[in-house]
Amino acid sequence: MVGGRSAERPSGGRVIALPAGRPRAIPRSSRLRLNLPRVALLVAAVYLAVLVGSKVSLLVSLRLDLHRTRQRTQQVESLNAALRDQIADASTDAYVEQAARQLGLTRPGEILFSTSPDRRPPAD
Repeated sequence: MVGGRSAERPSGGRVIALPAGRPRAIPRSSRLRLNLPRVALLVAAVYLAVLVGSKVSLLVSLRLDLHRTRQRTQQVESLNAALRDQIADASTDAYVEQAARQLGLTRPGEILFSTSPDRRPPAD
């Protein structure tokens, strides 16, 4: 302040005068203090959170794989049961005879009569 008035800056802004003397110190309680044990605890907490998060993700992935594997095992077991039934049916005499007849085979002493669906009587 000059002569009881506030001084004008050339840019039009006002200049506020500070009281003369020693600047006031910021109280210790409001200063940001880095405490080594607190920082170490924070770093350890973040590390553990990341570690646990990755393990949980791995656990979820493994459980999903286990579920898929169990489903596939059930499918294979049902297919295996169906194939065992088919093998049991194929070993019966009736099945063997039916398969032989489809191939055009006969028993000794039998005569095979067959008709051809391709032969047609001549058209008049």
